[in-house]
Amino acid sequence: MSHRSILLSVLVGCSSGPEWLGAAGRGELTNADAPNVLVISLDTLRSDRLPLYGHGRNTAPTLSAIAAEGGWMSRTWSHAPQTDGTHAALFTGRYSSTHGKFTHEQRLPSSEQTFAEHFRAHGYRTWAVATSLKFVRESGFSQGFEDWMLHGEGAVVARGNQALADALDQMAGGGPWLGFVHLFDVHAPYTPPEPHRSQFLTAAPTIKPRRTVHYIRKHRRDKNIPPNKLRTLRELYEGGIHHVDARVAELWDVARTSQRETVMVITSDHGEAFSEHDYLGHSNFLWEEIMRVPWIVWAPGRVAPGTRIDAPAQSVDLAPTLTDLAGLDPLPAVDGESFGPALLGTGPAPSEERLIALQETGRWGVVRTIDGITWKLTTAVHERKRAQLVAGEATRLTDVRMFNLTDDPHERADVAEDHPRIRTALEADLRALGSDDPTARSVQRDDISDEELEGLRAIGYVD
Repeated sequence: MSHRSILLSVLVGCSSGPEWLGAAGRGELTNADAPNVLVISLDTLRSDRLPLYGHGRNTAPTLSAIAAEGGWMSRTWSHAPQTDGTHAALFTGRYSSTHGKFTHEQRLPSSEQTFAEHFRAHGYRTWAVATSLKFVRESGFSQGFEDWMLHGEGAVVARGNQALADALDQMAGGGPWLGFVHLFDVHAPYTPPEPHRSQFLTAAPTIKPRRTVHYIRKHRRDKNIPPNKLRTLRELYEGGIHHVDARVAELWDVARTSQRETVMVITSDHGEAFSEHDYLGHSNFLWEEIMRVPWIVWAPGRVAPGTRIDAPAQSVDLAPTLTDLAGLDPLPAVDGESFGPALLGTGPAPSEERLIALQETGRWGVVRTIDGITWKLTTAVHERKRAQLVAGEATRLTDVRMFNLTDDPHERADVAEDHPRIRTALEADLRALGSDDPTARSVQRDDISDEELEGLRAIGYVD
């Protein structure tokens, strides 16, 4: 694969939506005053590295300012520790166990309805700009988008520059529109440009920025990473946050001056581990440093400035919340719940005791508040369970770990053996989600090219 950046811009035909949408593939506009809606996904951004969520360094002044003018969820869990599962949850409002997409090896089934398809059916122009090969058309993510622009190869900064330019062009077009912008600047390799890089480095880097992907892959599970190496990784990562924050500022400037009201929603697909649990990067595990992400909403005239919501939120809540903020009919058959009423001041937030589902191909987890304490249970899942079920054999949850997040937010003490009643309840939640047969609904891709695999290897997803 060459190192030039590729741009894939496609028009999604009416085959991606109901036939009644007509030749243009867009329904009748149901509300002449409908707002533009901009969804921004900042890849690999853990919430606790933002000043808004308590971090001591000013990594993201723009995100803090946006939240001050709008609202934010203080406790949001991503659905998966990698791009595919979480974005599928963001797009559909449904868990991976419902639609079957966990990784790049599976596709989002065409039978699933994305929020883009829903907005398009209500008369919206839909467009998307993405900066990772995880968003190739074959992934299924392009469903419902009229313009799908992918900058999936080449230097991280250059891809982001091109994506930002495309997004700004799309925002200048006629509305109402639904736009999705995915930015990769925080993800490894950690190569933030100046002045963002020097602003956060406290000493000369001990790892070359362009080699950080290689270092993370090589030392992913090392238990004794030298402190100076970890410092370099963390500080380059923070420089990347500051850089992507500046990109968001440009998008926000256009949204603020738009003739049509604009709703802007900012979140992430997962965080990043820096050896808090003897692990670097993301994927594979469901630790809080990987699973806790920001969620910020800006909607002047709709969401009151400084609105803070402490109820537990998760990735599947984004799609139903978007429809409420835009005043559209709700999406059917979602696993998530809308935070629209709480943001708009018209109703309560979802229950404090609701289920939060965390799903990776090899490990699932649940978070739930019981008796005023927030508990988290994770377990290994295996495809071999399907064969055991077919054979009539008993299956069991394995490698069970449970944490009291209220008293132990950094997951230091496994208390799975100490609270059998809580463990039994959370294990029942996992089984109800389908943990005995984790990939029963998955549709495997058979079209992954060598070039795509090479590109995924370059960003640390393929060994």
